[in-house]
Amino acid sequence: MIGRHEGQAPEIDGQVYINDGMAYPGELVTVEVTESHDYDLVGRVVERPDPRERALKPRAAVPTWTAPR
Repeated sequence: MIGRHEGQAPEIDGQVYINDGMAYPGELVTVEVTESHDYDLVGRVVERPDPRERALKPRAAVPTWTAPR
């Protein structure tokens, strides 16, 4: 998995490579950094929220835009 910590900007900073653990896309997890490189970090997931307690947002069933008649 690849992620970023809250201080990393996508345009200019490196990434956090997560080589152990599991997370869903967009999920915020706690990672222990095990290695550091010039621009990137490597780590493992040590804590994540319970997936059963995630706040799920239902997708809109109907688009909000309607075609002109």
